[in-house]
Amino acid sequence: MKQLFLTSLTAMMVMAASAQTEEKAPPPPPPPPPKVMPATDNNLPSDYRDFLKRNPTVRRVNWKDEEVIIVLKDGKQDNYSLTEAGITTAEAKYGKLPTAPPPPPPPPQLSVTTAPEPPAPPQPPLPPTKATPPQPVKPPSSPSMPPPPPPAPPAAPKSMPPKPPSPPVLE
Repeated sequence: MKQLFLTSLTAMMVMAASAQTEEKAPPPPPPPPPKVMPATDNNLPSDYRDFLKRNPTVRRVNWKDEEVIIVLKDGKQDNYSLTEAGITTAEAKYGKLPTAPPPPPPPPQLSVTTAPEPPAPPQPPLPPTKATPPQPVKPPSSPSMPPPPPPAPPAAPKSMPPKPPSPPVLE
């Protein structure tokens, strides 16, 4: 019996050790990062490219609300209003400004549909009324049958047995 126990114990240990030594396949490599298209001069309109060539210290030109912002490569920025005076001042310093990009398209219009009317609110509950007990239906009287007995009165509630007297309190 002891040898059978030792043999089965050894067999279980060998199985456990062999199960842990199996090599698992390595996970697949992660996907490559997405390619980011660098901003090149080829993507820019020709007047914008010409403006940047004429002004090598300018990094970019932005239009925001009612002003044009010229960002320089050293991190400084010059803001000019889009009024006649502002544009004249900017063109005196940088030359002819590139044209502003077109405004973004308006958001798509959602079709307007009429929603179905909501259901009517529920009616308030009716106040309780005193219900009258149903009257028994009287069968047609026949000369050979005696009339039925009247209904029994409702049973009286059961009363509780009297409480036993409490024991006297000793002081």
